[in-house]
Amino acid sequence: MEQKIKKAGFKMTVMMGVILSLYMSLYNNFSSGNFSPVMLLISFVVSLMISILVGLIVPMPKISRALAQKIKPGPGLRAVDALVSDAIYTPIITFFMILVVRNLAPVLAGKGAEREALAGGAPAEMAANVAAGAAAEARASFPPFVIMFIKSFLICYALGFFVIYVAQPILMKIAFKGIEMPGPGGPGKKPEQKGE
Repeated sequence: MEQKIKKAGFKMTVMMGVILSLYMSLYNNFSSGNFSPVMLLISFVVSLMISILVGLIVPMPKISRALAQKIKPGPGLRAVDALVSDAIYTPIITFFMILVVRNLAPVLAGKGAEREALAGGAPAEMAANVAAGAAAEARASFPPFVIMFIKSFLICYALGFFVIYVAQPILMKIAFKGIEMPGPGGPGKKPEQKGE
């Protein structure tokens, strides 16, 4: 049973990681002003790996059960659970996502400009200068890291709360389907009410 619970917890971590990484990758790449499919894919993979790693270090199903033992089932419990999950995942993923975007966008902008210059018949040296200029321009378009992080974090935290609040109970049911959890607050079992 313990092994099944661990596997279900890992499944839940991966599914939640995919959802969080996808929406945060989309938001951070579109808001950067330097969107590209390649950057979106790379940032998604990086953030997914980070979210899975965080999920392995911080066992959210256990935290959810602990919260369920102290708070009555219902919207209040779901809201607190979502806030806690959001507070654990969002700052770390946001930090690394911004690093990826800030470092990758200038490289991609430079390579794109270089390809265009070469396709237009420019000499290799001139194309390299065009690439360097495009990379510098992309780099200069970013606000300072702290400002970018705070803005992104606040927006992603608000969006993350909504995403987790809606998705977490659905993912719990999928991941822990067929597993009866002992004690109150388990994903597969509601806390027993007195008098039942």
